[in-house]
Amino acid sequence: MNGRIKKIIAVAVALVIVVAGINFTGVSSSKVVADSSVKYNLTVAVYEGIVENVVKEANLTFYYKESANAQETQVNLETLEGAQSGDDGTFTFRGDEGMWRVAAEKEGYEVTYSDWYTVSSDTTMYVKMCNDQMPKVEYVKAYETACVIKFSQYMDFSTFSNIIITDEMGIRIFYRVNYDKSGSDHNGKLYAKDFTFHYTDGKPEIGSFLQISFNFGVKDCLGRDFRGFILNPRVYIDGNSSEIETSIDVQIAGWQMNAYAPGIRVDYCIPDVIGGKNVEKVGLVYGLGELANENDLFVGNPDWFVKSFDATERGKIDFELIPGSNTYSMTMLFTGYDNPVEFTDLIRVRAYALLEDGTYLYSYCIDYSVYKVALDEYEGSWGIDKYSHDYVYNKIIKLVDPNAEPIEYNPTWKNEEGVNPDQL
Repeated sequence: MNGRIKKIIAVAVALVIVVAGINFTGVSSSKVVADSSVKYNLTVAVYEGIVENVVKEANLTFYYKESANAQETQVNLETLEGAQSGDDGTFTFRGDEGMWRVAAEKEGYEVTYSDWYTVSSDTTMYVKMCNDQMPKVEYVKAYETACVIKFSQYMDFSTFSNIIITDEMGIRIFYRVNYDKSGSDHNGKLYAKDFTFHYTDGKPEIGSFLQISFNFGVKDCLGRDFRGFILNPRVYIDGNSSEIETSIDVQIAGWQMNAYAPGIRVDYCIPDVIGGKNVEKVGLVYGLGELANENDLFVGNPDWFVKSFDATERGKIDFELIPGSNTYSMTMLFTGYDNPVEFTDLIRVRAYALLEDGTYLYSYCIDYSVYKVALDEYEGSWGIDKYSHDYVYNKIIKLVDPNAEPIEYNPTWKNEEGVNPDQL
């Protein structure tokens, strides 16, 4: 050993450990937790609102003290024995007896600390993250028997007595609230985002406007006030999924581009009789996908973003796409303004049949965009001729994607006579 010089260099280095999408941080200059013959399994769970809503990719920092009156230290991560992440997003390690807490940090959230946990057995430490966005109403819909409100944050139902609903004349409407009671924080407090307010005393008129006032005391899961806000939704015919009756006899069969009357055609199939009752009227209900959900697509909805159209004899096709059913076609014409948004907007559509007893039956909703249909038709050479093939490329695909490459028209679906065999 003579002639050899040993040098020990003490370096304080910030450590970052990334495990399964969660970052765990500490500094090596902090106090090392003393070795102990007794260690316990410690689990860290980070969530927002309810424990099932796991927050991933958070930076975690660990703190330890031997007792309540002792000085806390930031733990050297190298001392965390058996550190590993779980498939459920939690992090576990073996820790000494004493007191532990965790700080979590992630963009979009405030730095959040857990409580101090006294560890004398296996323990789960929870960090309830604080979103830095104040709660807001994302969706509201009022019907003649109830209204539905969806919030952006998890809300505290116990504070909803401060939500006042009145009709257009200012008369108060009392209600009971239903919501999913399966979600809670680690203390067992229930929170949710979606609530249905069922009227128990008072009923608004269809077509009138409700007034929903959020007064002082309405709080989210973090105790933040949600107040001074008033909603004035219009009241519709009950149109929730339990009221919209679907039938397998009412079906959307498909869609196709129309180059000769520039637009997109929807084909649908409905028989003359359903369940022993004559079909008096058929048609389609359209909705803008960014605004209308499935529950909004019913005949009579007064929203500007939902429209229904009855079929005419001109729209009846003389062949059966589905045996035993009439085939109808309806074309939605383009504006002609060469606007890419018109072709990329999401469209929702469902077919309907009005029976002789006044009952409406509906198909399931189908979502599409003109661009997606045009692209599928172009790539598969499904156009009825080369003109139609070139039309969707030049007028739709290139407008949305100027870098799109042309594809040769190769209609393999045609027979020798140039006819689709399925349409013979």
